Amino acid sequence: MNTLYRLHTERFDNVTEITSRYFEGFTAINVTGYWQGASEAAVIVEIYAAQSDASKVRALADEIRITNKQQAVLLSILPAVVELLDA
Repeated sequence: MNTLYRLHTERFDNVTEITSRYFEGFTAINVTGYWQGASEAAVIVEIYAAQSDASKVRALADEIRITNKQQAVLLSILPAVVELLDA
């Protein structure tokens, strides 16, 4: 079974660049987030991957947090049934 990993982080121009070094496919969604009562430009990065990729996702989250000098990056891990519909 695949897993949906969802990173919630402050929006920086380098987030997709960093993520693409770890995963070939992902979705980046620009949103407005709230942290400690203040709004901020944020991005949600969704990655569908195997459960065995959890350490790789955590390494990605740490790199984003450290590179962008953030206090925290939120990681959600959800079981997912994924089906690729193609021609």
